[in-house]
Amino acid sequence: MKYWKLNTSQLKDMSAAIDDVNKVAKGWQHGGNKATTIHNKLGKLINDSNSLREFKYEMRKWAPEILKNGVDDLQKFFRF
Repeated sequence: MKYWKLNTSQLKDMSAAIDDVNKVAKGWQHGGNKATTIHNKLGKLINDSNSLREFKYEMRKWAPEILKNGVDDLQKFFRF
């Protein structure tokens, strides 16, 4: 398990409600066919990232592929 010294406020800031995710998802919906692929990729990003900073960077790189407005659709927590 990763230990990035996150507090509950940070966890809340990086999370999104499923309805909010579905509004910005690019060609997929939570619970749909592609959702498993998205979850697996997210898990890989978490596992492969050596720091929270690296994870945030990788999320920003991935955002244009999975979100309609790319980085702009990520929670503020992921923006530098």
